[in-house]
Amino acid sequence: MRAIAEFLLEFASTKWGPIAMVAHSFFESFILPLAHELFLIPVSLAKPHLSFLYALMSTTASIFGISVGYGIGRRGGRALILKFMTMRTFALAKREIHKYDAWAVAFACFAPVPVKVFALVAGAVHLRFRKMIAIAFFARGARYFLVSLLLYFYGSSMKKWILDYMGWTTLGFILIMVLPVIIWKIIEKYLLKKEHLE
Repeated sequence: MRAIAEFLLEFASTKWGPIAMVAHSFFESFILPLAHELFLIPVSLAKPHLSFLYALMSTTASIFGISVGYGIGRRGGRALILKFMTMRTFALAKREIHKYDAWAVAFACFAPVPVKVFALVAGAVHLRFRKMIAIAFFARGARYFLVSLLLYFYGSSMKKWILDYMGWTTLGFILIMVLPVIIWKIIEKYLLKKEHLE
């Protein structure tokens, strides 16, 4: 595991590391399942002094991805979106967007939940695009810059800790992968229960 971690950190320090990071941030916003921190953290750890630049790059790429998701939802409508998610998920996201407008998308951008769900549904319900993108930019940026802030100040020590405690590091990355799905399922159940009560 240590050899794999060293290889990933070494790859992250090459010119291809930031390119892979930006590509993932873009596609994660409307189609890919893995949380972007799995790419942002290694690249920032490789060069902590550039962590804020990487956060800005990730935020910008993510906003372009959200825009693509919005366009897919707007042009394809409900029929196309239901190929990507269940009817229940679509209905809940639609309900929250109607209730909270662009702030529902902002919540998805900041919280560890799948933003692609809200990007696609926002397009389908014709949410005001400019307002949504402006709010999403700051929400997404807040999330990535918080991560980069920690890595900027503690990146060197964190890199050593990751290599020395690979068991905990592996567990942490697994949690990053599954946490968004778990949290979204909890939110879905809560909203469904609330909907029935109302």
